[in-house]
Amino acid sequence: MNWNLKAHNKRIILKWGIGFAVLFLFNVVMEAIILPFIDLDNSPGNDIYFQGWWLCVVLWLLFGFRFLNWRSKNRNS
Repeated sequence: MNWNLKAHNKRIILKWGIGFAVLFLFNVVMEAIILPFIDLDNSPGNDIYFQGWWLCVVLWLLFGFRFLNWRSKNRNS
């Protein structure tokens, strides 16, 4: 894969990375504050949260990667 890293593409990659950081920080807050507060920390009741969390991470990575690749190809044309 050959990405054209002009200024516009760098901004898009930066936004994608910031979005991933926000997603990570959301998980940190959920695990450190909210799940223990509602008494779901280390219990079977939080399984749906973790399944949803990993689904969001996988979707962010896969669709974000495809979008970045698509944007890079469109900018080269």
